[in-house]
Amino acid sequence: MYFPFMLFIFFGITAILAAMFYLLHKQERLFRILRDENAELRVLLRAVGSRSDLSAPTADRHAFSSPVEDPLLNLCFEDPLKQKKTPERDPALELHFDTPLETMQSRN
Repeated sequence: MYFPFMLFIFFGITAILAAMFYLLHKQERLFRILRDENAELRVLLRAVGSRSDLSAPTADRHAFSSPVEDPLLNLCFEDPLKQKKTPERDPALELHFDTPLETMQSRN
């Protein structure tokens, strides 16, 4: 009477362990892929940096006065020096907390 129940428990625990080992194997594989991709990207970034150093005139190499002007550190299409002084305010984000009494008085 207890044997089928014990067999069910045994196979259930075995299936859970098999699934965990399968997931561990997949995560190790993804980790290796990401590590290799990260190494490739580091090499490519160094190549881009060396090319930008070679393409610049000798007197202008590393002549950036601030890190904001460095195009490799600030990868965006907008000029960071020409930012708006006051950002536009979105009226949808403004919160107004009125008490029910004030709303009733403003409607009358």
